[in-house]
Amino acid sequence: MTDKWELADRANKRAAAYNHQISPLDIQRWFDLAWAREVPYLLPMPDGLVLNLGAGKRMISDSVPLDLENGWDAERYTIPYGDDSVAGIWAHGFFEHLTPQAVIRTLRECERVLKTNGVLNIVVPHALCENAVEEIEHYTPFTENSIANLIANPYYQHQAGDWKLEIYATFIMGVVWRNMAVFSQLVKV
Repeated sequence: MTDKWELADRANKRAAAYNHQISPLDIQRWFDLAWAREVPYLLPMPDGLVLNLGAGKRMISDSVPLDLENGWDAERYTIPYGDDSVAGIWAHGFFEHLTPQAVIRTLRECERVLKTNGVLNIVVPHALCENAVEEIEHYTPFTENSIANLIANPYYQHQAGDWKLEIYATFIMGVVWRNMAVFSQLVKV
């Protein structure tokens, strides 16, 4: 592991080499410039069928909404698509509304329907922010380690075999502490 002095030295070198006239500033470059830590560029959503779990009124173009308004309840039903038939899945503000058991079941369902190299984008409130606890229907708290811990836990592998979902990127982001969220991008391997 890199110690804080090595990171500070790396940040100083990167800052000295940065030329704002040549390199446009985006959040990844800015974070790297300030903290000498890389934020990965996210994978694009693959071509093909894309689902929007828990869409509600937040429709994403070119995606199929699966939510209570459209007759799908993740607590009761499987995802109504065949194995390896979905290119990508959006799940913004969705998984925290499920019980822990339904989170596991629904992640396994996402794994089942995603094609190899399919992308699952998850955004949930961070467990320590106000948004996570002030909603009475937020049943499962998440931190930046929750999904990684779930996938690494051998108990769940015994239930349904090894996970075929791998974490590509996870980070915490928000405009203010109240709305800090965990962003996770997973890929089916």
